Amino acid sequence: MRDIGAIVSEQSPIIANIEQNVTAANDHIIAGNGQLTSASRHQKKYRKKLCWLLAIFLIIAIIVAVIIILKVAL
Repeated sequence: MRDIGAIVSEQSPIIANIEQNVTAANDHIIAGNGQLTSASRHQKKYRKKLCWLLAIFLIIAIIVAVIIILKVAL
């Protein structure tokens, strides 16, 4: 049987590599959460702008329709 110290020293770099990978994965998760928060904020702003543009378009369409109806009626 091999000495436990030899086994531990042999597997130490592997364990350190696993620890580095876990730390890097955690950092990526934190960065991803920040990006998701930012994307959610942008999506809400986009939806709000789209609603305003639709409302403005409908108001303009109603005004044009009223003008056309009044000109035809006269």
